[in-house]
Amino acid sequence: MYLFVFLLFVFKNKCLAIPYCDAEWCNPGHEPYPNIVSIMTGYNILQGNPFTSSHTSDPGFSTGYIFVPTYKTSSGSYVLHGGVTVRQTVQCSLSSISDTITTLNDYAKKIGSKSSQGTMFTSNLEFEVSAELKGVGVKTTVPPLVDAAFSSSNEYRNNELFFSQKRGVLTLRDATCATYTVRISPFDPPPFSNGFVNSLIRLNNTDESNRASVVNDFIREFGTHFLQQTTMGARTAITRRYSADEFKLSTDDQIQKCNEDRLKLTIAGVGVGRTSQSCNDIANSASSSSVDGFEREAVTSYGSKPATDLVSWSQQKFESPSPIKMELSSLLNLFTATHMKNHPSINYKGILKWLGPLMYDYCEKNKVELGIKSCNPQTKNSCGWNDNCIPRQQVCNNNPNNIGYTCCTPKCSLLPCKNGGSCQDITDSSCTFRCSCRNGWQGATCEEKYVVFDIIKAEIEQQMIIHSGKSNDDFRTILHQYLSQLYPKYYFTVNAYNEVSGFDTHSVIGSYVHFFRQHRRNLVVGWARHNSIFPSTEKFNEIAGAVLRSVTNYRVDARESMDKAYAIANSYGYPIVLVHVVRFGNGLRSYYNGYTSFQNFKVGSHESSVVIMFGNN
Repeated sequence: MYLFVFLLFVFKNKCLAIPYCDAEWCNPGHEPYPNIVSIMTGYNILQGNPFTSSHTSDPGFSTGYIFVPTYKTSSGSYVLHGGVTVRQTVQCSLSSISDTITTLNDYAKKIGSKSSQGTMFTSNLEFEVSAELKGVGVKTTVPPLVDAAFSSSNEYRNNELFFSQKRGVLTLRDATCATYTVRISPFDPPPFSNGFVNSLIRLNNTDESNRASVVNDFIREFGTHFLQQTTMGARTAITRRYSADEFKLSTDDQIQKCNEDRLKLTIAGVGVGRTSQSCNDIANSASSSSVDGFEREAVTSYGSKPATDLVSWSQQKFESPSPIKMELSSLLNLFTATHMKNHPSINYKGILKWLGPLMYDYCEKNKVELGIKSCNPQTKNSCGWNDNCIPRQQVCNNNPNNIGYTCCTPKCSLLPCKNGGSCQDITDSSCTFRCSCRNGWQGATCEEKYVVFDIIKAEIEQQMIIHSGKSNDDFRTILHQYLSQLYPKYYFTVNAYNEVSGFDTHSVIGSYVHFFRQHRRNLVVGWARHNSIFPSTEKFNEIAGAVLRSVTNYRVDARESMDKAYAIANSYGYPIVLVHVVRFGNGLRSYYNGYTSFQNFKVGSHESSVVIMFGNN
């Protein structure tokens, strides 16, 4: 939501005092716009952080004034210098959308886009020096001063770890109101302050041995840049951290609601130290004030007073506005004929020959004092730095030897596990998944049904009940086809016969399902996996022949014949599923595939059948 109010250029007679300025021109009674003198200072981009939560104002602003924005007329009144242009427009941005940030690179860009006008404020900016300076030994760009920008702040360093190590997510929700915009003319700039002129004199008169020390003092006092254009106003911002799991399990609406509630409480001046239920619904950690060892929330607020709600906040009279957007220019750009026309004694071209290189090296030589990790931080092509993996939809993995990264799209959302299997995403460099299959199923996606005794027994019995009116001849075929379709990687042997009893008439040994005199029949079912160890065809025929010879004219009793047949077959060393002997006259009907031998034999005038199934089940 945006609110616009256009105002006339009316000079006010009363403004807030500026305690760190005691010059006549910065007396609050002489300020045509509230707090305008605060932006006449320099800015140290190596220490700046417009979204600071550890300072009451942006720590980048220096204490030394560079320009004098007003002058005294003959009537005794104070007016703006012609080189200071002010456009007074009240414009408030109360957007309800939070920015979601997942990498350090995005974080730096987002802070920069919210805090700069025209040129980006933060990392990787190379500012141009004026054409006049290029012929006096000054390099056309001075990147180190800006490459290290913002990286010295605690917020930056904490977020570096938070993004790259914890793979966390940061959200930024802010409200801003702009009251007026000030621009320093590059063609007719306002005069320098006495303090800045004195620093120029010192630079002009210093000998070579003291130059480095003088430059250090110069930067400490006036920073590295001046504010070419500045928008004044108020800002209140909430920065919140979420762990990777918290963000994944939440929705955008939940995140937006939490950030909106936190901003409202902060606007009202009661947000710090309090919790919001909408945020507690998201947080997994025991303490809502931290996440993965990092502070959960950071608040930036300046230029305004508390209010009951966002609209009331935006409608207040901003009596002490602060800079909320800036366009910076190097202090080296002040060493031109245009800026130095009132100071002919300053040999600015001579100063530039050694000032430029010293400013160029300032960061590297003073990074310990500045608390800067690196003056030329290189963007790492890795997770949490500049990856483009989609939050909630992908997981970032650094490639081996830290060469790039890979965005892993979890597979479980595609429901790859069949037949009731549960899926577990494996989001490491393999980027795959693992299925935990229900009992009776196996395979990479639980696509293969395997035999579980209790399950197959129940399945067989159900078929016996359904087809209880079928003959043994029909039922053996029906059941074999049913089982072969249900378990395509198994061989089956189905032996169906009449409801007889007694070991002398039928006997079986091995691993099988046996229904004795149930549902109008006896039934023996054996099974073997396709990948079992089977005898060759030649050996299979050899074993079958040996078994037949051993039981022929051996014993009439079915059990004794079974034992004999099993002993002979087992002596060859191949796994056996079952050996089944049934006397003639009991209606045995057998249906099988795979490595099963079915043979009839005689003992005198008595006939029987012997069935041997090879394999593993």
